[in-house]
Amino acid sequence: MNVEEEIFAKRQCRFNKLAAYGFKKNGDDYYLEVPLKSANFLAKIRISSAGKVSGNVYDLDTGEEYLLLRVESNTGSFSAVVKAEYRTIRIFLLRNSRTTLSSVIPRTGNGMAC
Repeated sequence: MNVEEEIFAKRQCRFNKLAAYGFKKNGDDYYLEVPLKSANFLAKIRISSAGKVSGNVYDLDTGEEYLLLRVESNTGSFSAVVKAEYRTIRIFLLRNSRTTLSSVIPRTGNGMAC
């Protein structure tokens, strides 16, 4: 399970609550974009209509994805700051997913795991 999947693990997304947290609907999916304060980077979180959560960080100067976000062995100070800010966004979503953004999936149901 990746870090984004743990946000809504065993829970069902309340899609109607996402806009209040800054998510914008584009097609069938919802997106949240959060600028990182320490660098010219942008975190993008996506919740698909199927309930899958994914996220990436992009360098705004180059437009490229910051691939070191997922490299555990990278311990440089700059990388650590970017990872910490992204972790803060994930923690915010995790806390709110447990209270507002989702509900527990019933044991007999087969709802989407968002």
